[in-house]
Amino acid sequence: MTTLAKSLKFMGLDVDCLDRLVGKAPVGVFVCTGEGRICYANEFSNKTLGRKEKPILIGVDFFDLEWIRNTQLQGKFTELLNDDRPFQDELLEFEDPAGRELHLSFKAFPLEDRDTGQKVFVCFVQDCSEPARLKSNLKDRLRELSIINEISLALSTTLNTEQILETILIGATCGQGLGFNRVFLLLLDESQNLLVGKMGLGTSDPQEAGRIWEELSKRKLSFDQVLQPYGERARQTDMEVERIVENLKISMEDDENILVHAVKKRTPLNSEEHLERVSASSLAELLGTESFAVAPLVSKDKVRGVIIADNLITSKPITDEGIKLLQIFASQASVAMENSELCGELTSQVKKLEAANKALAQNTEKMIMIEKFSTIGQITSTVAHQLRNPMTIIGGFARSLTKKVNSDDPNYHSLETIAEQVERMEDILNRLSDFTPKPKMRLQEGSLNQAIEDSLNLLHKELAEAQIAVTRDLAEDLGFLPIDAEQLQVALVNVFRNCIQAMASGGELKVTTRASGNEAKIEIKDKGPGIPEKEMKHIFDPFYTTRENADGLGLTIASEIVKNHSGRIWAESRKGEGTSVFINLPMKRGEYQ
Repeated sequence: MTTLAKSLKFMGLDVDCLDRLVGKAPVGVFVCTGEGRICYANEFSNKTLGRKEKPILIGVDFFDLEWIRNTQLQGKFTELLNDDRPFQDELLEFEDPAGRELHLSFKAFPLEDRDTGQKVFVCFVQDCSEPARLKSNLKDRLRELSIINEISLALSTTLNTEQILETILIGATCGQGLGFNRVFLLLLDESQNLLVGKMGLGTSDPQEAGRIWEELSKRKLSFDQVLQPYGERARQTDMEVERIVENLKISMEDDENILVHAVKKRTPLNSEEHLERVSASSLAELLGTESFAVAPLVSKDKVRGVIIADNLITSKPITDEGIKLLQIFASQASVAMENSELCGELTSQVKKLEAANKALAQNTEKMIMIEKFSTIGQITSTVAHQLRNPMTIIGGFARSLTKKVNSDDPNYHSLETIAEQVERMEDILNRLSDFTPKPKMRLQEGSLNQAIEDSLNLLHKELAEAQIAVTRDLAEDLGFLPIDAEQLQVALVNVFRNCIQAMASGGELKVTTRASGNEAKIEIKDKGPGIPEKEMKHIFDPFYTTRENADGLGLTIASEIVKNHSGRIWAESRKGEGTSVFINLPMKRGEYQ
């Protein structure tokens, strides 16, 4: 009987008996002497722990086994042999003689013969590979779900198309995403029926790729955190990647092409599995690798493009799981692109609606003004007709009596007051009559500067009495404009008179003209106190005035006349600095029509 057999025999164990009990057991059982030499090993132990050169473990020193060296398990067995300290559930990743990757669980405890004190150590080995694989798969699935969730959140935070496309590229390449080495994005050009390269990300330089991946892995960033620094690097396109993008142009009529096949079938493809069925050689030559994944970008049956991803640098195999994950990612990206497109269309429609509402408001305002002026015209025409004759008679009698009565007569001042007030009433009636319908304006080539001079001459007496100096800066290159000189003079007189009334204590009235493009521009500036901001928007409204004994029609009449010239009029004012009225008139007839 051998020494090893005796080691079992003294414990009352028989090798044959033990082998009948556990020889075919689905777990490993082996026994060691106190010195660590294996004196029994069942079939599972030999197949799993043995080596090709030494398939039978019996007689082998346990510590001479290569797979136990420099592992935590070696320390546990040492403690067991030296200190009788049992252990359990020690896990070891292990490759068996057949090359299979296994996860083994070890349990060991000592046995001692009470009579002789001799010890042996019994070890049980259980194959936990399947639970470990399931756990690993679960971990992978959770990671994939986390990736998809983070990418989806990133895509949902923007409606900017360029940012969405950039997120797609980063999500497919960064370690916190799908982890491909390179990715290329092609979009469908519907006008040419072509898949055209839009963007690419990654590097064709192994050293550069290694440096980038090492830098990012050290920082332990989430996908959201990696977007900004990775995105900045993404914009610095690798020259080889850029060259590939520029040459990616695929006709949608080429049904044999792998990209067109993937898009039309709405399915992701692994190039290595479809090389025989579809054409991929030209694309493989352009990419520099025959191994790549393809995922179509499709949402609601609308083709948007396709994603190409490869592992040129690492040569890591593209798995079915990787393909599925890429397609899920592509679907999310397609929805984000669709949302961006819908948002763009909605924004465009909103702008059109805003423009339509603005035009409607302007037209409504014009209609109100037209109706208002029509009503005013009717009223003023009737009022002027009914009052003009009595006013003329009263004024005539008052002026006649004034001439017949001496100035020292008690009634003289009363008659003079009546005459003055009648004259004022007649002036108001004349101004009101400006609202009555006028014949069509007679536009003729005329001098704008001359119209200004004629208007100032009409107000010469009023300017002198108000102690207002007039400064002229009239451009000599204005030439002739299409104007109704008579009507324009009425408009200018009303503006000038408004300025005179604003400078009760005298001052300066400056008139400037100049040519600018297709316009002749007039600026009339006074040195009055200015107009409060809240009143500025009303100064061209009929009957709006803040002065006593004023009718509030001057600027309204001026505005209508300027508009009838297809011109524009507006005012600007600063408190304490005065007010400027600007009038722009077309240099050619119909310029603003």
